[in-house]
Amino acid sequence: MNTKEHKLYMDELKALTTKLLESKEASKKIYKDAGIHTKSGNLTNHYTSDKIGYKTSKSKDK
Repeated sequence: MNTKEHKLYMDELKALTTKLLESKEASKKIYKDAGIHTKSGNLTNHYTSDKIGYKTSKSKDK
């Protein structure tokens, strides 16, 4: 990544951060659009703790 690309990346990241912090509704929409949260606000299966190696009381393998 060169300096120009880095600046572009940082500008985009700052814009997204600003958008995320605007309101709770704005952040919920971004997380839903990105596939991180379901429509009801729960984590999608890809982001649940079982998928990343943590075991919880709800885990299938105890």
